[in-house]
Amino acid sequence: MRTASEYLQKRPHARPSTIAHREKVAATVEQLQREIAAKGMASRPRSETTVRKMMRGIAALMGRTRG
Repeated sequence: MRTASEYLQKRPHARPSTIAHREKVAATVEQLQREIAAKGMASRPRSETTVRKMMRGIAALMGRTRG
């Protein structure tokens, strides 16, 4: 999405209401991206992932069968 200043460079005679709308949309998008990023960091699992546990279990089984 283009910023309001980029839009103004391409369309120098744009209506002020259009520029204001673009600025508002850009601010809303930025706020939502920050919220999504914050939720993503908060929802990360703190313990070992399932895949990592399975890999460790497989490695342990492989070690048992080889020896």
